[in-house]
Amino acid sequence: MTVLARIRRRMGQERGFTLMELMVAATVGIVIVGVAFGLLDAVVRTFGSSGERVDVSQRGRQAMDAVTRKLRSQVCGGTPTAYTQSFTAATKDRVVFWSDIGDTNTDGTAKGKRVRGLEYANNTIYELEFPGTGQDPTATPSKREIVTDVAPNNNGGLFRFYAYNPQAADQTITPAPPLYLELTGTPNLVATDLKRIVRVTISFTAYPHKGSASDSTAADFNGDFLSRTAASPYEFNQVPTDASVLEPRCK
Repeated sequence: MTVLARIRRRMGQERGFTLMELMVAATVGIVIVGVAFGLLDAVVRTFGSSGERVDVSQRGRQAMDAVTRKLRSQVCGGTPTAYTQSFTAATKDRVVFWSDIGDTNTDGTAKGKRVRGLEYANNTIYELEFPGTGQDPTATPSKREIVTDVAPNNNGGLFRFYAYNPQAADQTITPAPPLYLELTGTPNLVATDLKRIVRVTISFTAYPHKGSASDSTAADFNGDFLSRTAASPYEFNQVPTDASVLEPRCK
């Protein structure tokens, strides 16, 4: 038998795949590749949402720290012989108050107390800086962005304001009255209520850039501030004769 004949005989004995076997192999391969791509997509999505959650958490915490730090710097207005209430304006999305953060001028002298504010507008929380020495709460302030991509969720606004309940000091009332009463304005609190503000709550939702407050990666942030200057039913220099009238602490 010649070499060519042996080659032809061997090639005739080689068996290949049938059409059915090829189709089964192709189907299995497609399934495996699809599962692999599905796992890869899930991993990419997980890492992407994790990054968004970290960003939302960092921005939200930093913003809440900045807001509460400003509120804690609140002091009485006026002078030692003619004090005025700390808060000069308050709405559900804006608050203006006298503040002293202990900062100094370029020559090292203390700036002292001045009017500062916080405001929510257009998905952004701003710090309000009043011009000059900051002694005129009616002046038009400049704005510095604290955080963006946020939405208020504190009963329709960013802030809610509370006063002490004068009846809370009466231990004979049953059941015990609530310690705080909410102050509401339309939209501004009136002057008599501004001096009564003792508690401010802050609440907002931070969400990813180009996202919305309904995103799964959005997060809520809440703060609670207690004023040191509002009238209190528990602290007074003279025993009150009328339980409904509270002594201002800015005296």
